[in-house]
Amino acid sequence: MIRLVAAQPLTDDAAEIHGELDRVFFALSDPVRRAILERLDGSPALVSELAAPFEMSLQAVSRHIQVLVRAGLVQQERTGRIA
Repeated sequence: MIRLVAAQPLTDDAAEIHGELDRVFFALSDPVRRAILERLDGSPALVSELAAPFEMSLQAVSRHIQVLVRAGLVQQERTGRIA
């Protein structure tokens, strides 16, 4: 027999950690975002370079990147327009 007991309420710190984990797991749940992380592999790249193998718009790839940024998995640096 398995006996279940209600969990303790989350403290503010624990709730914050759970929120961070939710963002990370959500970001990693998509195969496109995982592929973007693999392509980065610790090296900087332009959005256009990351988007090249995918059959989607630059805007769609940018949205995926924003999910990764919010999860803290990548850092984004804007340096102006590139022709």
